[in-house]
Order: sequence, then structure tokens, then C-alpha cells
Amino acid sequence: MIEQLNQILQGICNWIAARNKVLWTGSNQQGQIVIPGIDNYDLIAAEVYSYSGNALMQRTIAGHFVGFIGSGASSQVNTCCVILLKNAEDTYTVNTYAVSNISGGAHSAVSLGYGINRVIGIEPIPEKIIGGGTVSD
Repeated sequence: MIEQLNQILQGICNWIAARNKVLWTGSNQQGQIVIPGIDNYDLIAAEVYSYSGNALMQRTIAGHFVGFIGSGASSQVNTCCVILLKNAEDTYTVNTYAVSNISGGAHSAVSLGYGINRVIGIEPIPEKIIGGGTVSD
């Protein structure tokens, strides 16, 4: 029974250690990217190049990640959609679509030139991190 409790505690420690974990760093990465361990997460954050903050991204039923980030002031608001399309295990294609809206004016054309600088695993999938372990008599 003590061994089972140790397994459960180890699983809980693994889950806590996996939260808010930096999975990948780079510089304005576009196109295909390998992010070790990303498939263990339901919720991630991606730092978008030249935006001050992270796009919070949710895993879709198809296994892709989609999220948005906004920045700006009252005179101009910038919005960027980030999509990580799953190609294979831990391998994704980075796609970004940005648009600006100037106060009292029209939207800008959609820009495709942004990449990502960092990916953070926010919420791990418990079954993939904790592993087995139950207490029984």
C-alpha cells in the first residue's frame, strides 16, 4: 500500500511540475516546428513575435491548437490568430493571421508574417502526466 501511495504522490508531483512549463523557445519561428511534450497538454500559450504577451491556445478535437492575442491602445488595436496545425507527434505547422484596426478607420490587410518565440505548457492532460496508481485494500 505504501508503494501505491508513493506512485500516486509521484504522479501528482509530475502533474504539478508540468504546469506552466516552457516547452520550446526560438526566434520568430514560422512553418514546421517540433515541440517536445506538447501532445501532453490541452492548454498552451504561445508568445507571438513582436506582440507583448501570449496567445492562450486550446487543443481542438482534431489535435490542433488555436488561440488569439490582442494588443494596442485606443488609437489602434492589433489582433493575431495563432494556429498550430498538427502534422505528427509533437510536430506542428505554425500559422499566424494578424490584422490592425485604426480608430475611425478601416482594418488593415491580413498579415501572415508573424512567428512564435516561445511555447508554454499551461494545463497538462492528467492521464498523460500522472500515470497509473490507485489505492486499494
